[in-house]
Amino acid sequence: MSNKNYSGNSSVSKETGDEKTKDNVEESKKEKIDKNNNTYILPLTLVTIAVVIIILCLCCKENTNSKDILLKYKTNVCIRMCNIVKLDVKCICNAAKPSFSGGSGVDGAIHDAAGKELKNACKDELKKINLGKLATGDAVSTDSFELKNKYKKTIKYIIHTVGPNLNGREEKGVTQKDEQDLKNCYANSLDLAKDKNIHSIDFPAISTFNYKFPTDLAARLSLKAVNEWLNKNNEYKIK
Repeated sequence: MSNKNYSGNSSVSKETGDEKTKDNVEESKKEKIDKNNNTYILPLTLVTIAVVIIILCLCCKENTNSKDILLKYKTNVCIRMCNIVKLDVKCICNAAKPSFSGGSGVDGAIHDAAGKELKNACKDELKKINLGKLATGDAVSTDSFELKNKYKKTIKYIIHTVGPNLNGREEKGVTQKDEQDLKNCYANSLDLAKDKNIHSIDFPAISTFNYKFPTDLAARLSLKAVNEWLNKNNEYKIK
């Protein structure tokens, strides 16, 4: 009885030892693989960081006094986070209401900075429009009034455009007409800027605040619209 039990225990012990040996071998292989992977991960990470730094250096050659985030493209188009009424450009675009009466967000900020004369100028512009309101995608221009004096900036003109309004119908999604209307905001504003010999203009993210247009889609459409306009008007330089 004792010999059988002893023999049985030896067999179990031997099997357990073999299993441990296998586990150790597998763990050792795994450690080597992980070690090899790590030796490649670090250089690749450093290369990636270096590439990003180089891109940023090439893209951000322009000096800026504010803490703007600037990403430059092949054209003179850039995206930045800043206060639109404090920019050194000749013209800024206002995401206006159809009634031209001012409001919240960018519209309110621009009206506040430009003063009461802007509201009167908007009323005068509305009188020229048969519908009594600015249609979606259309654009008109006014003087910048107190805005240029208040901040001592170069802004001389304000171009007003009405973006598509998705407020209350977000669940239905963005239609093709909405997309085209948004692109028209940028194209018509640039046409107006060209007519007035304006070579520097800054746009807000039209329709993305109160009008609930999806931000990512609005960004793609705005860049597409601006680049399409620049390609068609390649003789006209925008700074």
